Amino acid sequence: MGIAFDLATVNWLAHLLQPGGHIPRRAAPDEHESLEMFLSQLPERFVSSRGNEDKVRRVAEAAREQLSRIPYGQEIPLQLLESLQQLLSHYP
Repeated sequence: MGIAFDLATVNWLAHLLQPGGHIPRRAAPDEHESLEMFLSQLPERFVSSRGNEDKVRRVAEAAREQLSRIPYGQEIPLQLLESLQQLLSHYP
């Protein structure tokens, strides 16, 4: 498994890779944008078996769709990223 990432999204990656890690509930506008960027880039930058790539793609796309309905500055529901965190936290 591997993920190529850029510095603008590294904080979100850190939140998701830690089992039970802290996911921010309220994101500042720039953090909201970086989360959108992270979720849009993740499917093409995640490298694993085909089955795992498909799972991550589906979960990331669902999270991105949900995020697009949340106005900037509003709370980000934890369940938006929990499925993605569960998938990614199992990788070293």
